[in-house]
Amino acid sequence: MQELPRILLLERDDVVASHLAIHLEKAGADVITADHAVEALQRLVQFTFSGAVIDYWQGARDRTMVAERLIQLGVPFVVHALVEPPPAWRALCVADPDQIAAAVMRLIQTPGTP
Repeated sequence: MQELPRILLLERDDVVASHLAIHLEKAGADVITADHAVEALQRLVQFTFSGAVIDYWQGARDRTMVAERLIQLGVPFVVHALVEPPPAWRALCVADPDQIAAAVMRLIQTPGTP
């Protein structure tokens, strides 16, 4: 049996997180959720991830810690945001939650291309 790609989902809004998790699971992912940066960093110690989705908003400094750790680990990630994340993240930014699952699944299949 083939193992499902494990995706870290960092989203502060429970309703949005649930919506995104459903789409990711339908796309064939094993989703591990976190609702704040500290929890996400703990998850990165506990599990190995194929990819990640992190929410971002203006002034979300705690997300930078998570993005930097994902970069260090070589985990590709998609940013769910209406504003552009910091350029150093070199991450794909997707505003439409209905497009997140397809974007992250495409990203983990072709690593190295944000």
